[in-house]
Amino acid sequence: MSWDLKFTTAEAYMEAKMQKIVINRCFGGFGLSGVAQKRYFELEQKHPGEYDAQYDCWSEWQPWDVHRDDYNLVRVVEELGEASWGYGSELKVVEIPDDVEWYVRDYDGVETVCEVHREWY
Repeated sequence: MSWDLKFTTAEAYMEAKMQKIVINRCFGGFGLSGVAQKRYFELEQKHPGEYDAQYDCWSEWQPWDVHRDDYNLVRVVEELGEASWGYGSELKVVEIPDDVEWYVRDYDGVETVCEVHREWY
């Protein structure tokens, strides 16, 4: 039996160009904690408007407005770990090959990264 392996050594894997994407891995939905949002704004050098303590968010910004492969979003989740998780969230950074066209699929808040395939009509 012959296996067609993409990476034959650990070095080959490390040299491969990969992209990082943030997804939510629990029922509830994607969200960032107030601490994570604050750190994101520091990195982006933005002012998010007025803070709403009841909902732990800012008036002029929503976490789901950020692209999941945004460099600063990935950085915040990697830096803060569980402290980056918003209410009902369990964020995870996943890596996929750089040349893959992808989208985030959501099932009751639990997300997976899926590859876009050609559609046949």
